[in-house]
Amino acid sequence: MTQEQLGEATGLSVRSIRDLEREVSCPRVSTLRLLTQTWNLPDAQVAELHRLARSRRDRTRRLLRQAAE
Repeated sequence: MTQEQLGEATGLSVRSIRDLEREVSCPRVSTLRLLTQTWNLPDAQVAELHRLARSRRDRTRRLLRQAAE
């Protein structure tokens, strides 16, 4: 599936998809839901993706707090 096709299927912009692939941005829960539904992923993979997204957001928040100190 191309980025364009994924964008059409999910309603996400190609730029958003590229940013997610390059880890420029962290996916929101709603974005993950769109992607996992589009790809028809098994529950175990969906849970793992949610866990990874949460841990990355937590790490980013910690780094931002440290930088602000």
